[in-house]
Amino acid sequence: MAIYEVNLSGWKELQAKLAKAGQKGRVLVAKVFRRRLEEAATYGKREHLSGPTTGPNRLRARTGHLRASFHAIIKTTAAEVTGRLGFIHPAGGGEADPLRYAWTHHAGAIIVPKKARFLAIPTPFAQTKTGVTRGKPRDFPNTFVARGIIWQGIRAKRVKGAKLSAVAAPLFLLRTRAVIPARPILPLVMNKYLPRIVEDLKRDLGQVVNQG
Repeated sequence: MAIYEVNLSGWKELQAKLAKAGQKGRVLVAKVFRRRLEEAATYGKREHLSGPTTGPNRLRARTGHLRASFHAIIKTTAAEVTGRLGFIHPAGGGEADPLRYAWTHHAGAIIVPKKARFLAIPTPFAQTKTGVTRGKPRDFPNTFVARGIIWQGIRAKRVKGAKLSAVAAPLFLLRTRAVIPARPILPLVMNKYLPRIVEDLKRDLGQVVNQG
């Protein structure tokens, strides 16, 4: 899933005791959610959404849009306190939906071309230093296709029996499909921070209930 939701509601006995404590109980719950989920968002960005390379549990930051969308939202009403952590767009809060492609990275996917015959998968020659593609194949001048690759430069030719060396760089690999492996980053983050949330709630709410 692209969003984890932590919800404190439905505990009638506890809610009755919290009602005696008034607004203080809900404020403490919101503080716990905010503190721990914001810590979790920072941890997730640092450990799983940054760095120069992509691995089994890490996504290389390219444009930075996916990493920027990973944050927490806390919502408090008279009936419940809800905390959300995940890939939420736009960053900054409010009622928002997960980024569409966050699920692709979470669950993995097989991508096939919808209209064209092939997918054009960029090589480092068609990317910036941060891994962002510098354009579509048609945006590059002096290109030609050979051996399932879009090249830029001079194609090798034979002149009077002698083969001239090509001066070309491979820009895009032409493939019928691309496999994106699953990288379930969000569960890794929540498995680390959910026990901390529970412990904080036990401690802080225990104090409120006992006082009430």
